[in-house]
Amino acid sequence: MSNPDNPRVTFGPRGVLITKLAIVGSMLAVILYTIYEWIGLGETGVYHVMSDVTKQLGGLLFNTWGAAVLVLALVLFSAMMGGVFISQEEDD
Repeated sequence: MSNPDNPRVTFGPRGVLITKLAIVGSMLAVILYTIYEWIGLGETGVYHVMSDVTKQLGGLLFNTWGAAVLVLALVLFSAMMGGVFISQEEDD
């Protein structure tokens, strides 16, 4: 639906809701498929993708430096949300 005075395409409230549901549904499908294959419920069996280096790095980050990783994640998330807030346009 388009307005001749406004060249932007608008979907309306129902279209926005359908778009959000489609995005969230597709993300959920990808996550569930990944978990399904990672656990080994698929026909191919368990994936052995983690090498010793990856296991050691994961153990180091989450066992030794777990609190620092969580604080860093919180700081980066706050910075991202602040950037989104700052970049918003103001309505007149």
